[in-house]
Amino acid sequence: MDKVLPSEKQLMKISRILACCDWESVMIELGLSFSDVNKCKVSHSHSSMQCMSALVHWLRKNGDGAKFIFIYNAAQTSGCSLLDLKQLVSCMK
Repeated sequence: MDKVLPSEKQLMKISRILACCDWESVMIELGLSFSDVNKCKVSHSHSSMQCMSALVHWLRKNGDGAKFIFIYNAAQTSGCSLLDLKQLVSCMK
């Protein structure tokens, strides 16, 4: 799982899960700036699409270095619930 680059379909599932958490903190943990996060928030009205936009930005910024394990670790550090973390893992199977 630490070497897995998420697909766009998986990113959509991940964004729906993270939208229920503090997704902004997850994105900051992933290395996006507050400005990047705010641009995503302004661009979309729904939190899952804001999160998806931020994840796509992160993926483009990091290329092959954008691995699922980093999303998982950032979600864990940001205080996402155990249930949310389990759902993240299940969407990568």
